[in-house]
Amino acid sequence: MPDPSLDGFKARIARIERDHRKGRGFEAAGALGRADFRRRGRRGGFGGTMLRTGVFVLAVAFGSKAVLFYHLGPEAYGLRLARLEAEGGLFAAQAALMAPDAITRAMAGGIAALVAQF
Repeated sequence: MPDPSLDGFKARIARIERDHRKGRGFEAAGALGRADFRRRGRRGGFGGTMLRTGVFVLAVAFGSKAVLFYHLGPEAYGLRLARLEAEGGLFAAQAALMAPDAITRAMAGGIAALVAQF
């Protein structure tokens, strides 16, 4: 005597095997499936990332110059730059990059104000 629930089970297994052969997957209702885990693109794209990186590099460079300028003082900082310029070649180019400018002086003044508070 055939069992009606067993016939339904066998039909379901046959359907699942047929769909698997066709390459279909199964997801339970209400569960997070593969479609929910797609990688989303970053905001800004390539240009935005490059701009953020450039701004970060400039901020670190000016911040480093400002910390050195504050820590050494204007006189000692100038003497070290003069020694670099006297070496010539690549050292002169480094001295030109490390020369104190308005941004460096302003940031060093801000550092001095912060240190004075503590």
